Amino acid sequence: MKTDGHINKVNINLHEYNSKYNQYVRTPMVFHYKWCELVLHDQWFGPLLRRNGLTKCPTPVGRTTLSNLTLSGSFPFQVPFNRGKFETIWKLESTNEVLGCIETFVTLLK
Repeated sequence: MKTDGHINKVNINLHEYNSKYNQYVRTPMVFHYKWCELVLHDQWFGPLLRRNGLTKCPTPVGRTTLSNLTLSGSFPFQVPFNRGKFETIWKLESTNEVLGCIETFVTLLK
């Protein structure tokens, strides 16, 4: 449960949706993370967070602004759409209580 000596009690579930026929359709692509592992060690989404100042875990209390969320060109698989969204849900591991939810709308530039 610990990552580099830090308590890691928050789960992240990242669901992908494809924009199809003017609506968002959920795809089978789902990512499951522990918050500290995502921030400190993930190779795809972690750099986005670290570039925006999330470099410590546990994350300090306060507002965090994430801007310019650009994935590198070395993503391990081809995403089958040009527009979509990611729904990110933070849950406390011990109670499964939802701590937060955010929808991020994406446009892929090829």
